[in-house]
Amino acid sequence: MREACEAVPASLHLVAHPLARDRLARLRDAATPRGAFRQALGELAQVIGFEAIRDVPTVDVAIRTPHGVAPGARLEERNVLCVAILRAGLGMLPGL
Repeated sequence: MREACEAVPASLHLVAHPLARDRLARLRDAATPRGAFRQALGELAQVIGFEAIRDVPTVDVAIRTPHGVAPGARLEERNVLCVAILRAGLGMLPGL
């Protein structure tokens, strides 16, 4: 995908996940009803959010399950702030 976008700076992370591409197509489609648009926007925001925190450190934890103790991982405690740059970005905040 990056090959098709030679002008994209290397410091920019291009989200090429199939779900993101599908939701973006739904957002661009003039025939998408308002409710479906909002749902697609929230789902796209989730995919982008997952990509944004891909490298956030985790800590190993022991989780008590109904079947005993199991290893797990939790996100390292950090203060995270999401800011919508444009008013149109406000629709993405619930998905994050």
